[in-house]
Amino acid sequence: MRQTTAAALRPPDPPDLPTSDDASTPMPGLRPWVLRLFFLSGLSGILFQVLWTRIFTFLLGGTTQSVSAVITAFMLGLGVGSYLFGRLVDGPARRPLILYGVLELGVSLSGLAAFYAFQHTGALYEALYTRAPQATVKWLVFLIAFVFISIPATLIGGTLPAIVRHAVTRSEGVKSALGRLYAINSLGSSAGAILMLGLVWAIGYEASYHVALLLNSVTGVAALVMARREARGENTDARYPHPVPLPEGEGISGTEEARGSDGHGAQGASARVLLPAFALSGFCALAYEVIWFRTLDFLLLGKLATFACVLSVYLLGISLGSLVLSRWTPPRLGDLQLFILFELLLGLLGLITLPVLSMVSGLGQRPLTIATSFLLLFGMTLLLGGLFPLAGKLYAGPLRLLGRTVGNLYSANTLGSVLGSCLTGFVLIPWVGTSHALLLTAGLNLLIAVGVAMAALRPLPRRPLAVGVGLAAVGLMGWFSGDWLTRFYENAGLRPGFHVIAQSEGSLQPVLVAEDSHGERVLMGGPFQSGETVPARRQTQRLQAHLPMLVHSAPRRVLEIGYGVGELARTLQLYEPELLHIAELDEHMIPMAEQYFEALNEKASRRANVRVDVMDGRHFLKMSPDTYDVIMSDSMILASEGSLRLYTQEHFREARRHLNPGGVVLAWLPLNAGTTKALVILKTFQEVFPQSLLWLPLGLNTQEAFLIGFRDEARIDWEAWQRKFERVAKADLEGFGWGDPAVFFASFRAGPERLAEIASRVPLINRDMNPVLDFLPQEPPREIAATVERLVAYEPDFIFEHLRAPPGAQESLEPLRASVQRVHEADQHFLKGVAALDAFGARPPAEVLENAESLTAGFRQALEVYPAHPAAAVWTGQVLGLAARVEPPLEPERTRALLEEALRHNPTDLAATEALARLALQRGAHDEAQKYLARLRALSPYSRLALEIP
Repeated sequence: MRQTTAAALRPPDPPDLPTSDDASTPMPGLRPWVLRLFFLSGLSGILFQVLWTRIFTFLLGGTTQSVSAVITAFMLGLGVGSYLFGRLVDGPARRPLILYGVLELGVSLSGLAAFYAFQHTGALYEALYTRAPQATVKWLVFLIAFVFISIPATLIGGTLPAIVRHAVTRSEGVKSALGRLYAINSLGSSAGAILMLGLVWAIGYEASYHVALLLNSVTGVAALVMARREARGENTDARYPHPVPLPEGEGISGTEEARGSDGHGAQGASARVLLPAFALSGFCALAYEVIWFRTLDFLLLGKLATFACVLSVYLLGISLGSLVLSRWTPPRLGDLQLFILFELLLGLLGLITLPVLSMVSGLGQRPLTIATSFLLLFGMTLLLGGLFPLAGKLYAGPLRLLGRTVGNLYSANTLGSVLGSCLTGFVLIPWVGTSHALLLTAGLNLLIAVGVAMAALRPLPRRPLAVGVGLAAVGLMGWFSGDWLTRFYENAGLRPGFHVIAQSEGSLQPVLVAEDSHGERVLMGGPFQSGETVPARRQTQRLQAHLPMLVHSAPRRVLEIGYGVGELARTLQLYEPELLHIAELDEHMIPMAEQYFEALNEKASRRANVRVDVMDGRHFLKMSPDTYDVIMSDSMILASEGSLRLYTQEHFREARRHLNPGGVVLAWLPLNAGTTKALVILKTFQEVFPQSLLWLPLGLNTQEAFLIGFRDEARIDWEAWQRKFERVAKADLEGFGWGDPAVFFASFRAGPERLAEIASRVPLINRDMNPVLDFLPQEPPREIAATVERLVAYEPDFIFEHLRAPPGAQESLEPLRASVQRVHEADQHFLKGVAALDAFGARPPAEVLENAESLTAGFRQALEVYPAHPAAAVWTGQVLGLAARVEPPLEPERTRALLEEALRHNPTDLAATEALARLALQRGAHDEAQKYLARLRALSPYSRLALEIP
């Protein structure tokens, strides 16, 4: 019989080592309880990892550095614990179940200490910001994470060798036993990822953390109880004999069991090859996890539920792979050949991932793309799960040293995992991009397969090797046949018709600039839109900037959280503050915005009065000692966790703490995200800022509002407002129909008393430790529209109670008061027109134009009441502007007449402006064409038509 390479490299086992027949059988009924304990251990372990990540981001900011700090400390602790306790469990104590119970109780105590240490470190974080160089802060964050997390993580790492040493009693069942234990632990982790969703929704993060602590305590106590029962009914020396020292310099390596069950296994793999191979496999596993989370973000939009589902599928695949593949022994393949085959298949799956996802996403069926991505992910994790029991059996030494074996193997794999997580997120992706990072990871899997085969298989199987090389070559040819990642971004993350024209990859997210055939541009931070050039979005940015600067009597110091395309910062600069402080999370966002959206931002961040901190806005407020007159956030879509963290009670409190006397905070309130979400935000904001005003402008977008919170009394200095409006705001807003003071003041819908009454009916508050916004559904459009109607129906006369004017100027406000009342009356007619359009539904443009008279009746009535009503004018123009989209086209003169009328009502109608420019060019009316092209350049600076014609 041929010896394996590993067996030949190692002296025979000492003669007094007992065989499996000498080992006593565990007590009846004990083994299932052990498995249940290890299931609970996996469940609580993943709860700790997820909750530590969430709590840590609340305290240190939602950056990739803070998340990776937790993962690194957690995984490193697991590796160190597995290595240290793997040796301890084989020592003279010989009580692995007692050690296991003590470890679980230790996790509870150290986890409790870490949690309360997190709660009392605010002063330390502030000291870091004020005294340490900004470039070193992230490394200090790693140190803090290591101190607080590594101790319980180290104890968690020791539970695997302890439970394995207790449960595995027969040397010939190592692979199956390791497979079952690893599977049950991973299954518990998968269940924990889903359970976490329900726990956080029901009781919040803090209570969920204490549930995890309780699970560990129960597990530890149960293990100690069972250990006592075991001591009464079992000979300890027989079950856990003292280890016989190996010869000096001898390690643990493979045994005769490295051959397959048929006896025709591989020639073996020495420990010098298998251990580093398994470490590199751990590197690949975590690298794939980082890349998969980054890629699936575009399909699942990065919410807590997404994180839980992806993590659950990942762990479930590992669990089933460990359970099923550990029992599978093909008739013509030994364990070593299976190890090589799994690594080869992992590399091939890595190569086909992006091409497959890109092609499937191009079909336009999002559910199919999501299903395909999860299928690919599940296939990879099945193989990853199958590697551990294989490596365990191949690497296993004498049974009495099984704890040390498992500890070595698990610690090596964990060390590789730590490097995979850190290097992929911080080095590979920023340096070479997501696509090439995936290519390198897949290539590393293929190299592992080739390296192990060349080192351990004698002779080399030529036919399988040729097939593997051929498949890898085909995969590489497919990979380099197209820019698959860009295609995936376009298909999964962008509106139809848009194509990526520039992208920048960082450790946080990809930053994309996309453009359509008309020259409209959009800036994307990962899957989320950060800004665009369409007039509706630009109107929001300008109104959002002007509102707090007009309301505050003398804003000199301004904090803006989030840069977006930069039009917000450009507008704020019109007021010439002495300091505009920008906190931007992504270091790539501002350079991309100022390169591709310069016409909107005028490179506002480069001015002398601007200071930029590349930092999470929440974390910045926690650490900075600075105070401001105005604090505001960019209008961020309520989808990502980063944006949702800016709507918690704790964030609003931090903002209030940083206000100067008379200061204001502005919060964007997207009603179209859902009525319940909007009301929860309103309640949360009002709890912190009892003196608040609700401002809901009607225009191109009727479903967004703004909350203005005053540190002191809610009041507006009329003379200061009038002076700034005439000097700055009027000229900047006239193009959008907002040059009338009456329209501005009529848009105040509720004051402190009304908001307090609305908030009293809302039972929920969004908090860091109970983020209810993550779980609230979005109501149907009709319900959202009804909420808008109720808010707009409130009488606006209350605003004059908050308008402060000198005694002699009170009479001058009466004309404004009368105009505000007329605007309010026009608002009601306008909303009837919106309801008529909604009831008419989505019809072809020609059919809408045929019914234009009835569909615009409400808008025309609003214009009769108040001719300068911007929303009624814009929506009338939108209906008439459909003449540019009628198929087949109307007669040119008819089209021209309708479009000119549309443009009189809505000067920001891009489609109508472009259509009139083309009609003028067709007639040879170049002067008229230039007039429309000039307007087009002002509305859409990157319009293809305007750029093509000088």
